[in-house]
Amino acid sequence: MRFAFSLYMNPKEIKKRKREVFLCLARQRVAKAIELLRSWLAETGQWEMHDELEQYATNYRLMQTYFAGGGEDPERGRLLQRLVESLFTLADRCAMASADPDANDLLTICRDKLADKSLEGLIADYHTLLNKIALLNSVDSASKDSQAILHLLKDSERVEQDLFNKVWSTFPLPAADASVLGAFIADSAEPEHCRSLLVSALLMGLMKCYDERKLCLLADAYAATDSVDVAMRSVVGLLLGVNMHRVRVGRSTALADHLAAAVEKQDFADDLALAQLLLIRTRNTENLTRRVKEELMPGLVNADPELSRLMRRNGGMLDPADLEANPEWARLLEESGFTQKIEEINRLQAEGNDVFIGAFSHLKSFSFFSALSNWFLSFHAGHSILAEHFGGDNQALGHMVEQAPYLCNSDRYSFCLTLAQMGGDNRNNIARQISAQLSGLEDEMDENTDRDRHLLRQTLANRCVQDLYRFFTLYGRRAEFSEHFDPKMDFTGLPRLEAFTDSARTLGAIAEFYLQNGFYEDAVRYYKHQLEVTDEANPLIQQKLGYAYERRHDYRQALQHYLNYELADENSLWNLRHIALCYRMTGDSDRALDYYRKADAVSPDNVPVNLSIGTCLLELGRIEEALQVFYKVDLIDDKKHRARRPLAWSLFLSGNDPRALEYYDKILAEDGPTAQDHLNRGHVLLAMHHVPEAIESYRQSVAAEVDGGEQEFVKAFNADRHHLLARGVAEADLMLMIDAVTSPS
Repeated sequence: MRFAFSLYMNPKEIKKRKREVFLCLARQRVAKAIELLRSWLAETGQWEMHDELEQYATNYRLMQTYFAGGGEDPERGRLLQRLVESLFTLADRCAMASADPDANDLLTICRDKLADKSLEGLIADYHTLLNKIALLNSVDSASKDSQAILHLLKDSERVEQDLFNKVWSTFPLPAADASVLGAFIADSAEPEHCRSLLVSALLMGLMKCYDERKLCLLADAYAATDSVDVAMRSVVGLLLGVNMHRVRVGRSTALADHLAAAVEKQDFADDLALAQLLLIRTRNTENLTRRVKEELMPGLVNADPELSRLMRRNGGMLDPADLEANPEWARLLEESGFTQKIEEINRLQAEGNDVFIGAFSHLKSFSFFSALSNWFLSFHAGHSILAEHFGGDNQALGHMVEQAPYLCNSDRYSFCLTLAQMGGDNRNNIARQISAQLSGLEDEMDENTDRDRHLLRQTLANRCVQDLYRFFTLYGRRAEFSEHFDPKMDFTGLPRLEAFTDSARTLGAIAEFYLQNGFYEDAVRYYKHQLEVTDEANPLIQQKLGYAYERRHDYRQALQHYLNYELADENSLWNLRHIALCYRMTGDSDRALDYYRKADAVSPDNVPVNLSIGTCLLELGRIEEALQVFYKVDLIDDKKHRARRPLAWSLFLSGNDPRALEYYDKILAEDGPTAQDHLNRGHVLLAMHHVPEAIESYRQSVAAEVDGGEQEFVKAFNADRHHLLARGVAEADLMLMIDAVTSPS
C-alpha cells in the first residue's frame, strides 16, 4: 500500500536536481538520468510520474538487451531520441510538482486557477462573447446600449487573459490543445490581437520549460498566418525559443519538419535577420536612454523662460502654431541646438532604437499591468480602456494612437491611461499635436508602397521586442522568467536555423552594430565568424576587425588585420594612420614613423599626420627633426594652433627655453590653457632658474586640475623629473619644489 504524501523542495534544490538530470541526458548517460529521476520522484511522492518513469526504464533495458545481443533495428535511433526527450520532459514536470504550491509561483497560480477549464471551452466562451458584442453593435447608434457593450467587452478581455494564462502555463501542451490552438491562430476570422497574444503566450511558456509542441506551433503560426503582427511575433518567439533550448532543439526532428513550411515563406530570411538585430539592439538600450537623458534633452529650453513655461503647460510638447506666432522662439530653438537634437532622436528612432523607455518606465504602475498578458497585448482601438475613459471619442483616439510611430504596445496603453487622468484641455492639446504629426507621416508613407510594406514588418517586430524588453525590465515578477533572456544575445550556431543566423550578411549587420556602439569584444567575435563563413577574404572586414581589436587595446592583433587590409589598398590614409598608431602603442616608434611617412606621401601637408610624425621623432629622441616638423605644422595650421604645445615642449627639450617660454605665453593668452600647460611652463621657468615664477606657474597648474588637485600635480611633476634632471635642474631643487608649491604661501 502506498502512502499519499508529498515532500516539497526549495527552488535551489529543485534547480540542482533538474540540472543533474539534464546534464546526464546531454552526455548520453541515460541509465544514470533514470536513476536520478527515480530517487527524486521517490522523495517527493510523485507516484504517477514514478510509474511513468518505470515504463521508460523498462523500455530502455529492453533496448539495451536487444542491442547487446547484436540485434539490428533501423528505428533504434528515433526510438532512443524519443525516450530521451520524454525523460527531459519528465524532469521538467517533476520540477514543477516538487515546488511548494504556497510559494506563490505565477505558473502554479495560473495553472491551478484554470485547472478545470479546457482550452477548447475557453475559446467557445470567447466566441459567445464576441457574438453578443457584434449583435449589440449591429443596431443603430441611437439604440446602442454602451454600458452593456462595455460590460461584455471587459468579459471578453478577461477570457483573453485566461486563454493566455492557459496556454503559457500548460506543460506539456497536449496534442489536442496544440491542434485547437494552431487552428485558432491561423484563422483570419479570429481577432488579430488575440491571435498575436497567444503567440506571445507560447513564447512565455517556452521561457519556463522546453515544449516541442509550443515551438512547433510558433513555426506553424509563421507559415500559416495572414497577419504581419502574428508573423513577426512568431519569428521573434521562434528565434528566442531555439536560442534558449539549443541542445534539445538540435535533437528535434519534429521541429525540423514544421520549420520546413516556415522557411519556404518569401520573407523568412529577412524577418529572422531583422529579429536578431532588433533583439541585439536591446543591449544598447540603457546606454541610449542615458544619452537621451543626459546629452540630448538637457538645456533644450533654457534659452527663454517663456518658452520653458509654454512647454511645461503643454506637457513638455511644442505646438508648431506657437512657433509660428513667435518666430523668436524658433530662432532660439535653432541656436540652442534643439532642432539638431530632435533630428538625432528621430534618426535613432528610425533605426529601431528604443528611446522612449525612460519616459514610459514610470507609467507601468497602472493596475492594467498587473495582468501578465497585458504586457504583450497588441494595442487596438476596440479595447475597453478607450471605451470606458473616452466615450464617443474612443475610436478616433484609438486610431490616432494606433498610427503613432515608434511607440510599442505597452507604451500605447500607458499613454492612454495617462491621458485618461488629464484634464480636458491638456488632453485635447496633446491629441491635436499628435494628430497633426501623424497626418504628415501617413501622407509620406502612402507615397511608397514597397517601403511601407518593409516598414510595417520592421515596426511590428520592433514593438514585439520592445514589449519584451519592458516586461523583462519592469514587470514585478520578471525574475520568474528572466534567467532565459540571455543578455549576450548570441544567435550564432543555432540548430535548425544556422543557415540563416550565420549568413555573412546577417553576421556583418550585427558586427557593424556592435562596432558602432562600443561592444568591441562582440564585434570581434562576429567579424571573425563572418570571415569564417565568407568564401573569399574581405579586406573591409579585416579593417573593421582591426579597429575592434584596437579599441580593445589589443594592438598586435589589430596590426595583423590592418596589414591584411593594406594588401588590398596600400594607399588608404585611414589605414596607414591606424597601422602607425598600433606600432606606436606596441613601442615600435621606428615602424610607426615609416607608416606616418607613407601617410604623408598619400596626403601631403596633412596636419594630424605631421603632428604624429613629430611625436614619433620626439619618442626616438630626434628632437631637432621634430622641431622642424612642428614649425612646418605651425605655418600651415596657423589658425588652430595645434602645433603650439608640441613645439613649445620640443623647444624646452632642446634647451631653447626663451623660445619655449614665448610659445607657452601664447598658449596661456590665446588657447585656453590647461593644467598641463601651466605645469610645462613651470618646467621651462625652473630650467631658466626663475624659481618664484616657476612656483607660481605650478600653483596655477594645481588650481586648474579638475580632479585631484595637488595629488595630480605631484604625480605629473614626478613623471617629468627625468626631463628636468636632463636639463640640469638639481635633485635637491626638485625635492624642495613640491613642498614649495603645495605648502601655504
